[in-house]
Amino acid sequence: MKPTNLIEDRLNDLGKQLRSRPTLIDNVKHQLEKECSPIRQVPVQLTHRELRASGHRRQYLRLAFASSLVAAVTLLLATLFLTSSASIGWAQVVEAVRQQKWLHGETTFQDGKRGQMWLSLSENLWAYELGDSRYFYDGKRGTKFQLSDRQDALLVLALSEDEQSHPLPVASLTEEAPTISRLFSTEKVVHQQQRTVEDKGRQWIEFALELSRGEFSLATLRVDPETRLPVRVTLTSINDSTKSIVWNFDYPPSGPNDIFEMGVNRDLPLVDLRPDATAQRVIDGVAASRRRIEDFQMLVSTTPGFVGYAVWRNGERWRVDLCYLMRLGGKPWPTTPLDENENGRKWFDEQIGITERVPLTICDGRSVWHNKSTQPGTQAVWEQSSHIAPTDLMSGEGLGNMAGAVGIKFPSLLYPDLSRKPGWDFSFEAAPASNPDLVLIKRSSRLATTKPLVGHEWYYIDPARGYAVVKAELFTVSADQPADPDSTKLRQTIVMGDLQETPNGNWYAKSIDISAPIVAPGQDLTVSGHHQTVTHYDLIPNPGFAEDLFALPQN
Repeated sequence: MKPTNLIEDRLNDLGKQLRSRPTLIDNVKHQLEKECSPIRQVPVQLTHRELRASGHRRQYLRLAFASSLVAAVTLLLATLFLTSSASIGWAQVVEAVRQQKWLHGETTFQDGKRGQMWLSLSENLWAYELGDSRYFYDGKRGTKFQLSDRQDALLVLALSEDEQSHPLPVASLTEEAPTISRLFSTEKVVHQQQRTVEDKGRQWIEFALELSRGEFSLATLRVDPETRLPVRVTLTSINDSTKSIVWNFDYPPSGPNDIFEMGVNRDLPLVDLRPDATAQRVIDGVAASRRRIEDFQMLVSTTPGFVGYAVWRNGERWRVDLCYLMRLGGKPWPTTPLDENENGRKWFDEQIGITERVPLTICDGRSVWHNKSTQPGTQAVWEQSSHIAPTDLMSGEGLGNMAGAVGIKFPSLLYPDLSRKPGWDFSFEAAPASNPDLVLIKRSSRLATTKPLVGHEWYYIDPARGYAVVKAELFTVSADQPADPDSTKLRQTIVMGDLQETPNGNWYAKSIDISAPIVAPGQDLTVSGHHQTVTHYDLIPNPGFAEDLFALPQN
């Protein structure tokens, strides 16, 4: 296999593994996966991130707790606030839920363990009991507390950027706020049907619902027509229709105001993992810059390489086309300065016109469709993607990659999600000796390998340029070695080149240089060399868009 193909294939795999931006429940799932999975031998991968990912394999009974919570909370709350229509009574359901002090959900899993959830919209509190583990989130204070069944201390962490953005105040729960459908998850309801059923002499309103992705993404939500309150949701696996979990809901006058009211011992030691105020401002600044990125159209090409991508983004709608660059001799497109006017759009159209272009991925803001037939001259074969979400293009996860498209997720390289995660060590340097004009965030974690290894991530950030990451070092060393990227060949270096400012004051890189190790097959992590790629970005901010550009495709 050629080195170019090896790197691109493995980067593509990496993008698939890291596609999910961590939501509130994703972090719970991640922690459970980490606790349940033993250290084992793993296939050699490209970087320590892949080695870490390979150590977290699902175990159904335990992870059904977190998986069903994702679906239960999402489907319950997302469906309440999709649209307001007199025929389906959403407005009445919204008002009924808004009037409740607490929402409580309960289920019993196949192993007999209990799962519970609590939600107070007015107090911005939410909590989960997953078997013997407890998780409590305080939205007003930006803090979460967690205790797993294998921990002997109570962890205190700052809410991640996604966790901060999902809970919305009660005032937002109106029929005029359809974006409430993403209250607790970046997943969206892509299909719904309503019916009236009779059960035990009573009539009920039921909604058949489907989320954009996730195993338990098929559900039937039952609503009491008299109170307009959800009473039950049945979640069914899309992979096995015999696997289902039932959550029952009630609305008590009170709920837990802290994690200790969930039965946690008040005498447990506290381990505070929150970054200090200065570090948290940097983390928040990076996230804010990513959220500020305006609409754009963009050409992406990598040297060496014979393919590029044309990308359009309009809010939550976006599209990616695969462009074959054979006519350019494998070179990137001729570069152009930022230009919002007609000249920039004309240049963009001319450049994609000299390539053989194949549509790859289309998102209409609700669902994502992927073309399985990408050879030039072939008929497109579209299928709804089960592993790409509408928010993936602009998320802070993925190291630049998305399934089938290497390097197009520049926000995840320039403005990655640097929230502190459970199981990771974290440190902050306000003025690193190598470049005192920057700030440095360091993260590290023990890897799931037979030999004791630690993966490190160092991010050099420039506050003067929108908190953009200007350089990242991802490297792996033995557990007994000092953390030094120069001491190991298992090192991936990412450098942003030619940072430019858009007219709106946002920063992006004209090129991103990545040096990645070529690792031989086997368990000894032998590095045979490094492969250098440069990805070029030509971005035109705030162009006009034809409405049919994001229309759902038809086979």
